[in-house]
Amino acid sequence: FAADSYLRIYDATNFSELQYFKTGYEGVVKNICFSDCNEWLALSQADRISVYRFWYNINDLKKQKPKEWVLIGNYIAHKQPIIHVHFAEPSGVDAAAHRRVPRLFSVASDRLINEYNLLRSSANFGLRIKYTFQLTFSST
Repeated sequence: FAADSYLRIYDATNFSELQYFKTGYEGVVKNICFSDCNEWLALSQADRISVYRFWYNINDLKKQKPKEWVLIGNYIAHKQPIIHVHFAEPSGVDAAAHRRVPRLFSVASDRLINEYNLLRSSANFGLRIKYTFQLTFSST
């Protein structure tokens, strides 16, 4: 990961740069994760998570231009650094509309696990949290 706050996306077959952009926040990108369908990308910088979707640009209302990585939103999700971000398959107990979108989780040193609501998140309204879980454990 680069220390210049830029995200660079490369074609894995010929290592040509497909897209690159500034993440908008200072700090090193610590974690990056792609969904299984390769349509979603999540990254973390300290306590902030950013989500991108390989989709049509927000200004391309007729969806005539090629898809690109579009920022869905950022969220200061934790009070301490994020340790890991992870996409998971939709749950079978979710409503049918939710089953087409992966689940996204972040875990941080603050012992919180956040699940994000990607279905209700958008470039216009940003990233939304669905649930927050507190990890409780003790050592003996």
